[in-house]
Amino acid sequence: MIFLSNGDGPAGYTAREAARTNYANINARAPRSAGSPATLGRRACTVPQRLVMAMDIRSHSRPREIQDFIDAARVLFAAETLSKEARTLAIQVFALLERPGAFRYETRERFPACDWLDQALEPHLSASDPFGQVARSIKALEPYIGWSRRMTVANASENFLEGHANGTICGPGGTEERSDLQLGFTIMKPDVRYPDHGHPPEEAYVLMTAGQFRKDRGPWLSPGIGCGIHNIPGAIHAVRSDDNPFLALWCLKV
Repeated sequence: MIFLSNGDGPAGYTAREAARTNYANINARAPRSAGSPATLGRRACTVPQRLVMAMDIRSHSRPREIQDFIDAARVLFAAETLSKEARTLAIQVFALLERPGAFRYETRERFPACDWLDQALEPHLSASDPFGQVARSIKALEPYIGWSRRMTVANASENFLEGHANGTICGPGGTEERSDLQLGFTIMKPDVRYPDHGHPPEEAYVLMTAGQFRKDRGPWLSPGIGCGIHNIPGAIHAVRSDDNPFLALWCLKV
């Protein structure tokens, strides 16, 4: 089954505020050493010392743009607006990412839905929080992202094939090639329905835009930006966009 986060928390406590709070709390607990970087890329937010050290250690083996994406995505997947199951899976995925994979800095084939990426990212680009860092990292990596499309169209909208693209940052065919996990995102243009589908790996999502999900061919639900879903292995699920482009991050342990 799919778990859809209900956004539990104090009244008016948004997912973006939860991510900022989580980011600040981690940073406040982390000790700092003299001369350590205090920012993540071009961001105004501080980064936890343990992540700074990880970036320093891997500075010669993992490109900064990929590490920036990983560090910001890690915070979003740790937000309390996600279910415990989603956060637990994310911990396992990001632990695997402590070991870099191989890098493929080469121009990739783009699909028509990629033209909607800028519009989906634009609301976050100037934000000094993890949403903003994810958006800027995707922009920096866009020419090298490993793009793919699902070719099965049963139960999908007629515009599905041309209206969606999956961008793998880390994983098989990704900018960072590896076989133990998948970390990336899905972009869809407005009014696209992704087909009902399932797969063996467990997965978690975080929404960067509005969008709808459903489980077991049930009713459509709207978790909200910064919230997410958790899919157990084999769960049948689907997503769809409204009259705006859809963008959601996902992580899977293969």
